[in-house]
Amino acid sequence: MNKAQLRQQYKALRHAIPQKAAKSLEICRAVERLPNWRTATVVALYASLPDEVDTAPLIAAALRAGKTVCLPKVEGNEIAFYRIGEATQFHSGAYSIREPQSEVRIEKSDIELIIVPLLAADSQNYRLGFGGGYYDRYLQDFTGTTLGICFGEQLSPTPLPHEAHDVPLENIITQQS
Repeated sequence: MNKAQLRQQYKALRHAIPQKAAKSLEICRAVERLPNWRTATVVALYASLPDEVDTAPLIAAALRAGKTVCLPKVEGNEIAFYRIGEATQFHSGAYSIREPQSEVRIEKSDIELIIVPLLAADSQNYRLGFGGGYYDRYLQDFTGTTLGICFGEQLSPTPLPHEAHDVPLENIITQQS
């Protein structure tokens, strides 16, 4: 199967996953137990879409812990991360993803941990993204810790196709982690 076919397959699979709310909480708790999460002072997350692992609990936990939290905005062909807080307003950005209406851009070199969205992941920590290449471009020279979160059902039993520019993540966390 090519990447486009795999995307369709994993979108349908993700949509059918039962108990997403409970599984999301388990995933968030697993992330919060990670040493890299505990020690990071600047974390990059994303505003989850309805079928994705709900990142709201992680965002709230990071803000409560006094971490600098940033979320992405699409800027042309790239993404950039902007600081958020409890009072941050959001708007619907590219691909109907909620983007912060923040003007405080966080430099890539300041981000210690980035949590990356994905449709599927394999045992080598390669991810199947949404096809825009935004995260692959961003991660090319990223020096912090990279972490993917997904439901266990999104783990591919076989290697996913990847190209030279695809960047494997350091870790993938599911509800079974």
